[in-house]
Amino acid sequence: AQGKVIFYKDSDYNEIDYTLLYKDDIKVIRRVALVIGNDNYKISPLNNPVNDATLIAETLEKLDFEVFLHTNIASEDEMEDIIYDFGEIRNRDYEVGFVYYAGHAIQIENENYLLPTQEDYDSNRDVEKNGVSIQNIMKFLEAKRDDQLNFLVLDACRNNPFGNRSRSAGNSNGLAKISTPSGSLIAFSTDPGETAPDGDGDNSVYTNSLSKNLLQPNIPIEQVFKNVYTEVWNESNNLQSPVYESKLSGEEFILKPE
Repeated sequence: AQGKVIFYKDSDYNEIDYTLLYKDDIKVIRRVALVIGNDNYKISPLNNPVNDATLIAETLEKLDFEVFLHTNIASEDEMEDIIYDFGEIRNRDYEVGFVYYAGHAIQIENENYLLPTQEDYDSNRDVEKNGVSIQNIMKFLEAKRDDQLNFLVLDACRNNPFGNRSRSAGNSNGLAKISTPSGSLIAFSTDPGETAPDGDGDNSVYTNSLSKNLLQPNIPIEQVFKNVYTEVWNESNNLQSPVYESKLSGEEFILKPE
């Protein structure tokens, strides 16, 4: 493989050098993924997120992603560091970035927070202080060059982790819609404002379907998520409705060309 250094300007008009990689005169599309699964919560533990994250990590590795898998992240500081480190890597020599999260998440005033497993969430203030805002991920998922694509998948609307507690935090009705940056696709395991089951088997219905469809050959990526919607909708007896919003541009992107 041979590298070709080019220069581009980021959103702040800083000039950055970037290496394109070619093999046999064909551009190599480099792929990197951050995969997180949290389930051993102090309150309202879940059954499947670690299994789900492991399945997605194995799936993405089969699709030539460099995968960073993290499970049962205990603290807000640890999760922030993991996301920041991934962002630094993603903004270097990669054309495709993929972030997947399974576990508890909650919305407060239309802002979504991912929840580490060993923090306290007795009030909205606790969630804002001890949870991790999805905006901390989104800032790394806006295309800085025309050839970059980014994906964010949230299988996180499992249930209200605060149940019948007298000082329940946040909004029990799922997650809030996220504004999709240019060059990105954002997918939810169910409609914003709704919840989805953890799953009766080793994996959630959504993640099981996503893994299978990502590996289908010669399918454009947006069709992959349409197929996931159809499968999950049917398997849940029309109770779970996955959604995605895409602002991908240019030619159709196929994860697994024949």
